Amino acid sequence: MIKDNTFAAACYSQNSMQELLDAYTESEADTTDCEEWGISEQEWMDSIEAALGAKMREVLVDHQDDQDTLDALHEWANQPAGRLSIDDDGDVISPSGAALTTGQLVGFFRSMA
Repeated sequence: MIKDNTFAAACYSQNSMQELLDAYTESEADTTDCEEWGISEQEWMDSIEAALGAKMREVLVDHQDDQDTLDALHEWANQPAGRLSIDDDGDVISPSGAALTTGQLVGFFRSMA
């Protein structure tokens, strides 16, 4: 859950998934954002990751029962059909019960662009 009135909340509400994916893969924080929000470079990166994760989970919840999305997810992860599932929170769950991280899912969303 992203706290209101934070840089992460602003990123979530003001940026598209593609913009957040691009920012996530950048090697450096935006120093202008850091100065304007009074945050460190690490806080900038953490906020981008939180906003991106929330956007990805939102999309996954919306497509939770969509077979094309599930098929694409399994193909991307090189897993047989039925091995991964999307729970009600939008987390992708592996057979061990572990959720894939935002960083792991970036590759999937990049492949869908």
